[in-house]
Amino acid sequence: MERQEKAAIDAATTGAEYKYKEKINGAFDYVRQVTFMQSKASFNFSQSKSLVNKINSCKAQLNAALGDLEREISDTPSWWEGESQAAFYEGYRCAVSGIASRLEMMTELSSYITRVSNDKDNFEAKGKKRF
Repeated sequence: MERQEKAAIDAATTGAEYKYKEKINGAFDYVRQVTFMQSKASFNFSQSKSLVNKINSCKAQLNAALGDLEREISDTPSWWEGESQAAFYEGYRCAVSGIASRLEMMTELSSYITRVSNDKDNFEAKGKKRF
């Protein structure tokens, strides 16, 4: 893949991820505000903690799998030489970069749920009507 093509793909991916994060941030801020302004809003702390634990567990499993894969991929030059190996490795690096950004998004989702839970808990503890 030409460097210009890769740069264009990276720029498009980064732009798409930025827009995605921006949408997620806005959506979660809205949900947090609506949750606390509604007197009949329901929120299950146990389920929120369970979801955070599940997200973190999946993230840990993905990180472990990526580590195993990295060990295998780093050994390919010992049995595969030439331009095709270099192209394969470049493709692998691009894929890993995309996976890493998804792992960051998982961390952000987990953090949002934790913040909503903490905010809701603080809100209920103070007995206030508004967020």
